[in-house]
Amino acid sequence: MSNSMLLSQILLSRIRRRRRQEAQDRRRRYFAYFRRRRYETANVMILLLSMCDSRERVPRSIWALPKSVHWWNNIVLATWDDQMWLENFRMTKATFRYLLKELKPHISKKDTNFRKATPPDQRLAITLWRLAANIAYSTLADLFEVGISSVCLITLTVTAAINSVFRKRLTLPTGERLQECIQRFEDKGFPQAVAAIGCCHIPVKTPRKQEYINIKGFSSMILQAVVDSFGQFIDVSVGCPGSMDEAAVFRNSEMSRMMKDDSLFNLPPKVIEATSIPVLVLGGEAYPLMPTLMKPYSVNGTLTGAQKVFNRRLSSCHSTVYRAFEHLKGRWNILHNMQDNQVTKVPSIVLACCILQNLVESRGDPFLDEWSGEDGFPVPHGPAQDDAGSGANASSIRNALTLHFIDNALGEK
Repeated sequence: MSNSMLLSQILLSRIRRRRRQEAQDRRRRYFAYFRRRRYETANVMILLLSMCDSRERVPRSIWALPKSVHWWNNIVLATWDDQMWLENFRMTKATFRYLLKELKPHISKKDTNFRKATPPDQRLAITLWRLAANIAYSTLADLFEVGISSVCLITLTVTAAINSVFRKRLTLPTGERLQECIQRFEDKGFPQAVAAIGCCHIPVKTPRKQEYINIKGFSSMILQAVVDSFGQFIDVSVGCPGSMDEAAVFRNSEMSRMMKDDSLFNLPPKVIEATSIPVLVLGGEAYPLMPTLMKPYSVNGTLTGAQKVFNRRLSSCHSTVYRAFEHLKGRWNILHNMQDNQVTKVPSIVLACCILQNLVESRGDPFLDEWSGEDGFPVPHGPAQDDAGSGANASSIRNALTLHFIDNALGEK
């Protein structure tokens, strides 16, 4: 009985092995058949194509709509005079061409199989018009025949290129330029001063963080700027939320550290009223009194005649920074309302506007009277800083200047 069972198991095992082998053979024949059919079909297709008449290839259609450059080439470039360029781009055509020459290697894009790239001159024009007039993305897209998303991307990439290529336009004066800045303020009655520091609000899209809500109730980011006596921006710090005041913004800036280290200007001090006076920056009441940062006497108490004279002289020169803000916002209207831009993109755009402002002013492009107007976004003044902890050196410098003003007062009271 056991022998018969063993024999049956052996037979079954042989049957299963033979069936597996037959199944493998069938699969090999099946795949070989289809490989042969594919090869034969490919040969037939090649033969048919070779027998067809040769015809001109139809160009691949692209999914982008055709662009019209008639308005840009035949109207703007051909017929607009400098007045129209100033009104729309806030600069003359010559300045535009200079910008294009410097930026072209950095903003040019290559054509692809799907669409032609927007030319660099149009990319720059889109960005400048956006910064100058704060035109909606959709309007610019219609004017230049590009997509709305392309307008947004072009603005960000070109402003980044401006910040990279022209960053040297935003630097502390040295050498002969430094002497000229000091002389200009001295002609106004304040010796050894080279620049003024101040802040202004830049309205932004309301973020989730409440700290951007300023005292006026709208969301803003603060621009702190140092402006030389010619009205040129020499240092810019932007990014602090609108709820901060001038003193807090200053404490968090690189300019504060440089003033504490006395590493701003490489120029020896000048002796006035037997006191060594370094090169100075002028600030408002909210700023701390430092050896290199002069501020007015606090009006909380009773001021002497000499102190009033000092305050008037300082205020006359310090107003340079607010005139610079007025020209900056008057020329670049995007700074009045940046609701269409993400908060993280605002600092780059503001920096580009400051650099462009320096460039057009240095090239002599005029500032039209119609651009001036009420700011509407006041400087975030904080409480007047107590001068008690400013140190004897800073106080002695201010006292020496006060005495100097009295000795050289021309009918001032």
